[in-house]
Amino acid sequence: MYGAGARPCFDLLRANPKGFAFSPDDTSDPSGRNFSRALEWRAIMQANSDGGKDMLATEMGWLRDTTVDLGGYKWMKVSAVDQAHYLARAYHKARRERPWMGPLMTWNLDSAAFDPASNH
Repeated sequence: MYGAGARPCFDLLRANPKGFAFSPDDTSDPSGRNFSRALEWRAIMQANSDGGKDMLATEMGWLRDTTVDLGGYKWMKVSAVDQAHYLARAYHKARRERPWMGPLMTWNLDSAAFDPASNH
């Protein structure tokens, strides 16, 4: 996008730094499926002299473990306790270490609650 001249065309970057199955501090997934992926996007912005813009996290969070079959998404489930800890840690990291990241919009606290096939 920067190569095509997009720099003056937006005021902030909208991103989806989901945590998938990894804690907010984990950077081990080589595909970048973790909350820390936002750091890579930020580095791209800075490399293009665009470091003064903020990043809006429109889908940030972790998929809570459920008895509902999540199909291809089941690999990214975390326990309810881990989900709570990861969310708190992510908000803390953003506030303390990433002043350019915000607001953060939590995505999907419990996808099973919206599954019409579930029995609740």
